[in-house]
Amino acid sequence: MSDFKTFVALGMAPALAKEVDEGIQNGGANAVQKDGGIASRTVVQATGATASRVAGDRAADTRSVEDFIGESLTEQIIAADAAGRGMITVPAGTNMVLDGSDALSAANKSVWKSDDKKLVDEQQGNRGNYVHWSAYGSAPNHFSPTLRSWQLPQAGRAAQETGSVKFINVGDSIIAVAADPCEAAIYVNGIIEMMRRDNPGVDIDWINAAVGGTTWGDFAGTHPAMPWLDPTTNQTWKDWVAAQAPDVVLLHFGGNDVPNFSAVDVISAITFLQALPKVPDIIVGITYRPSYSKDVMPGEEFLKYYTTDWQKAFQAAIGWTRTYCQANGIPYIDFDRYVSVGRDGYDPEDVGLSTIVPQAGTSMPAYNAWTKGVANGNSWDWDFPAIQSPTGTMANACTDYSYTMRLDTLPTMLIYTLDNGSNGVKISRPNSVYIWFNDASGKLVYSYSDGVKNPDTTKIITDVPIPTNVSANNPILCAFEAIGARVRFRIFVPFVNYTAYAPGALDKFGTGETVVLDLLTARNLSPITPRVTFVGSASAQMMPLRMCVGDRSRNCQDVHRYVPNTPCYDLYSIIGTDTTAIGGSLAFHMNTTGIRDMQWRAIRDQEWHFPVETTDSDPSVNTITVSGTGGVSVFGKKPDGQEGAFQWFDTGGYNVAIDPGSSDHPGQFIWGYKNGSKDPNVGSNGLVSMCDLLYAYTHFTAHVFNNSVYLGNKQLGVAIQGSVATTVINATTAAPTKPSDPGQSSEFRIDDNYLYFYRNGKWRRVPFDGAWS
Repeated sequence: MSDFKTFVALGMAPALAKEVDEGIQNGGANAVQKDGGIASRTVVQATGATASRVAGDRAADTRSVEDFIGESLTEQIIAADAAGRGMITVPAGTNMVLDGSDALSAANKSVWKSDDKKLVDEQQGNRGNYVHWSAYGSAPNHFSPTLRSWQLPQAGRAAQETGSVKFINVGDSIIAVAADPCEAAIYVNGIIEMMRRDNPGVDIDWINAAVGGTTWGDFAGTHPAMPWLDPTTNQTWKDWVAAQAPDVVLLHFGGNDVPNFSAVDVISAITFLQALPKVPDIIVGITYRPSYSKDVMPGEEFLKYYTTDWQKAFQAAIGWTRTYCQANGIPYIDFDRYVSVGRDGYDPEDVGLSTIVPQAGTSMPAYNAWTKGVANGNSWDWDFPAIQSPTGTMANACTDYSYTMRLDTLPTMLIYTLDNGSNGVKISRPNSVYIWFNDASGKLVYSYSDGVKNPDTTKIITDVPIPTNVSANNPILCAFEAIGARVRFRIFVPFVNYTAYAPGALDKFGTGETVVLDLLTARNLSPITPRVTFVGSASAQMMPLRMCVGDRSRNCQDVHRYVPNTPCYDLYSIIGTDTTAIGGSLAFHMNTTGIRDMQWRAIRDQEWHFPVETTDSDPSVNTITVSGTGGVSVFGKKPDGQEGAFQWFDTGGYNVAIDPGSSDHPGQFIWGYKNGSKDPNVGSNGLVSMCDLLYAYTHFTAHVFNNSVYLGNKQLGVAIQGSVATTVINATTAAPTKPSDPGQSSEFRIDDNYLYFYRNGKWRRVPFDGAWS
């Protein structure tokens, strides 16, 4: 029986209806699907749809890796990626083990997903071309700001005082002038736009001082200023920037530093700017990871961005830079986070930890059993074990961790090594935390180093007592955690009230322990092998109680994962072989699409409104501490005939005297006088601590208060809240003779006739009222 008319009535083309009908009449022989045979041309209509389509076209709507021929899964994936389909699925049950080849690294034109979470969790050798679980949400486009308005105080002052803010960006080719297709494409233009939009009426004086191919060390060192900046003879790059007296400086390096990234260079560059007479607001651009692909521009084959070793060193460098900014309150723009989420499908900002199960034959064969590390003189070193967590992270290759233990012997010192400098970050000393158990105070002492800072300068004597009578029966119970920039050490101290309390089975959690240190520090955030060092006795023993680890450096179960919103290729690709059309480099430079979708989004998420400073009506708010001779704090002229230890002035009832150097802390204390004698009602018998802490400042260098300071129990002055710039009053230096005499911004001088102040590069003066003489 013929079905030809029925097929035509259903909408099938007559020629195709005839072929299908003949196939049926012939026993279906011609209907076999082979090399695009007749069945693939069968017209079908999806339930609820209003149009019919050929079955072969409908099957192509969702491509699977199994639709492509290859002798291995890697070859199938490469073939599927070459087909140029945006989303390709991997069937459930696929053994997702790839060969990690360079050819695979270039298969970056598609986003891969699967319904099989086990496949996603266990994938190996993907060279950055991750397979993502289809149930994950789409990658977010926005994050909370890492640059807040209050972190731009100098920009706020400049905007208020002059109506203009000088902005200079310094960095490598990512933000340099010679950018394809034009300078308007670099993300700094987004900053300038946002500054103008959020601060109406304020002029932004922008200078692009970036130089392609440069590093942190180039700027911190003696790299010459480029000729297009019109430098003076032999002027260095950083000195040229300093000479411009900028209000805001953006620093963006990193791509050319790897694999020789130096933490010393970063700190040198930042501290150079922080030591300028007018301290600019400093913003750090955290550079982003480049393409995973080996396919680069001709002549750039020497670039190693695509290699696993380079990528690990990059993770270490940006991890240290990010945590340095977090630990030191430096605003930053984390471009790498946006690329990691949008392209790689995971967020490196947060990490979850999972518990390690001890294994025989490793450095941690069991919990609740005594062990020790490798002897090293009168100490031992113990490295985290080569054990995999339930989520697939190795304890000896993790980025974040917590560890609780007991000790049967009182140490001289415990050292927790965060980075020994072998993983892509050059440091001048170990990036470690130190806890002393032998201080004469009877208290625990700690210090730390970010890999550059001398730990002797960060020592803090705590109020936590050193444990006593330590033994296997009365062990030290302690816990250490390193999560992102935060490190914390706790120890159990017997309770004062509930003296019978003991943690018992809760000891592995650190329950009831006293915090010894809890701080932020820069550290390497690529996988490392954490180490515990016991100093004091090589025979001392340690009992592991619990270890938890995580890895934020890759797409794995420890991090928040998403389905990416863009494949890698789309961010870096070029048109043909020409970079001038839309930019891009196939390697590190993004094209205009990548800049738009990643970099500009990061810019728009920040707070660009300049803060507005308010000053107390009492004018002394700006003259609380001022530099005088030899670092002495001086409020005014020393009265005639008054010699000796104090410099003082009459406030109209109260006199204030500043100790010029007779004590160990010149300028730290104030004496309150009334009618020529110390007033016992002020402070402690007339002696007042000027501040909660000693504020050290250099002769003739402005100081900025960051805490409240009360003078004379609120009787001799006002409380300073927030950041208040010091005004420099120099009463003992000769008054200027003309406006062009040298001076320092905010400096004041006094003679018998005038008050002189230095502002905007010249001296100005105000005559005294003769009636007040």
